[in-house]
Amino acid sequence: MNPPAPVKAVPTARPYRDFLTPSLHTRFTSAALLALAACWLISIPLASPGLFWSWFPLGPAGIRTLFLFISSLSIFVLRVAQLHFGPRTSISTFESFWNYLVSKNTILTCFWYTLSAFLYVELYIFSTAKDANLASIDPGRSYERPKLNERPILLRSQFLFLALAQSAIHLYKDYDLIRLPQSPTKNSPLVQLRDEFKNIVAHTAKLVSLTCLFGPFFYFALWRNLAWSLTFKIGRTLFFLPKSTRPAGLTDPFSLIARFLWSSTLLVALWELSNRAFTIYTSQEPVKKNKPLTADSKDPNGSLLAGLKAKKEIPKTMAFWELAMITRKFEERRKTLFTELDRKGGSTWSQVSGTCLIEIQSVIQRIQDSQGAIAHTPEQPPQPIQTLPKISSRPVREDVIFMAPAPPSTGLQAFETSVGLVARSYGQSHGSTNPVSPRAQKLLEYGADRILTKEQQEQLGRAGMVNNANGLISWLIRTPIGMPFRQSFARRVNAVVFGVPYSTGAIITNAINAVCGLAVASLKEDNLGQVQKDISTIVRTLIITTQQIQIFIRNLPPHWTDMDFDGNRQVPEVEELLKGLGDGLHEIVVTFGEYATNLGLSRSEMMIARDLAGRGPEMESVK
Repeated sequence: MNPPAPVKAVPTARPYRDFLTPSLHTRFTSAALLALAACWLISIPLASPGLFWSWFPLGPAGIRTLFLFISSLSIFVLRVAQLHFGPRTSISTFESFWNYLVSKNTILTCFWYTLSAFLYVELYIFSTAKDANLASIDPGRSYERPKLNERPILLRSQFLFLALAQSAIHLYKDYDLIRLPQSPTKNSPLVQLRDEFKNIVAHTAKLVSLTCLFGPFFYFALWRNLAWSLTFKIGRTLFFLPKSTRPAGLTDPFSLIARFLWSSTLLVALWELSNRAFTIYTSQEPVKKNKPLTADSKDPNGSLLAGLKAKKEIPKTMAFWELAMITRKFEERRKTLFTELDRKGGSTWSQVSGTCLIEIQSVIQRIQDSQGAIAHTPEQPPQPIQTLPKISSRPVREDVIFMAPAPPSTGLQAFETSVGLVARSYGQSHGSTNPVSPRAQKLLEYGADRILTKEQQEQLGRAGMVNNANGLISWLIRTPIGMPFRQSFARRVNAVVFGVPYSTGAIITNAINAVCGLAVASLKEDNLGQVQKDISTIVRTLIITTQQIQIFIRNLPPHWTDMDFDGNRQVPEVEELLKGLGDGLHEIVVTFGEYATNLGLSRSEMMIARDLAGRGPEMESVK
């Protein structure tokens, strides 16, 4: 009897990161080599004038280039550590500011830019000639004792201010964001970088000029004594310096300003070039040798599924991007998604469609979760007071309050006298929670009614104080001071639809494009017929998601701080998502409209899908 044939083992899928990490390394290397070339160009003007050694790489120019490259490499390390693909989502500018004020990202950003500026300025000081007078110690004349030179202290301080200003811009503009292109980019990275040249020049000119203008004021007003003291303590350990710690003063400040303008321009240009090169190369499609990134795996679709199910943002975003790209461009690879049935956890198609639908349904879940906060909102929320309420200027009553046979005194004197008599007569009631007896309380209220008008009592009461506080807050929100605290309609919608702290819009869009594109392609390529049973689920998911978003936007009340709300409820990012949902419904309805009954879709569902997808000429025949 022949022995049983050995069971062919299914190859174990390699993790998606095994393919993504080398790809990111390649992009990192390409951007870094471009920055290295820029460092070599910058090293030439830093050298003393010369015909050969000022530019020849295998000499002093090469050493300067390597030190400059370390300064540039600091920016690349920062970008890799804080890379993300989704824009920041928050309900207000102040919330973003507060979250990033003392966050890890802020500290790292300031650290790496400061380190980069420190390395650069030390190289610049070392490369300049002696007549530039940038040495830390001024030896003085032959009969003078050496003293600390303030010129390099000011120059280093200026570069510190420059680094902090660039860090603030980096965080404010979110340089760490990599926006995925909506359509394939035809231009090469070098062409894209050339198109950014004007933006680099404009940014460099603004930052350098502002730092040169305001840096010296900040230095002399706040920073000078501290910087001098720190430098003096370090200098005394290396040199014999006089005990006086007072700054000695600057010599020839205009030449120092000119040197800062020239040297800082080169540094900021290097920073911007490094940042933009990293962004351009990282945002390239996930391909390798014109094939999908996972094409070299023994189990390509298994590795892709591992990326789709990843918990971290970077591999998950790239995997969904690759899936959408396979659906659109790579026919042979797309067909394999319909033919692989024997896979742990279900067929390849069922797992791919399941992960896509989960991402689409996450929008519904976030909207439903947000309804809890909205449900407790009154149907007619209290409107903020438009103007500050004014305390009435009418005087207290001056008419006779207490009728007595004696000549009437003024109202205030009568009130004080009466209250005093009552207090002495009745005192406090023992065992009462209110220290004032009921009879005394009634007389106090009676006196208040006789002295103060009703309007004045309301303004001095609890409700009046609340109204005054609300009026003050409303007035502050309308001023420029209150702008960071305004919760705009668009911010609140984006935070709910796409999630926080970073938007998942890229993942959701690629999930819609992938599942709809695969569904349409299955009509010709799914020979096993496993997709048709899921068409109704896909259509219903797209319908419910579209309706939930539309209802949420239509019913969400604007926040009372949203002073700029003019009734326009269109949010560009959400409108783009709705367009993607409509396009997906359109493709499926046009492709499977005549088979709707067999696919488990009712006539009413098809009518709703047709309405949400848009009524074009090709939709008229779809019933």
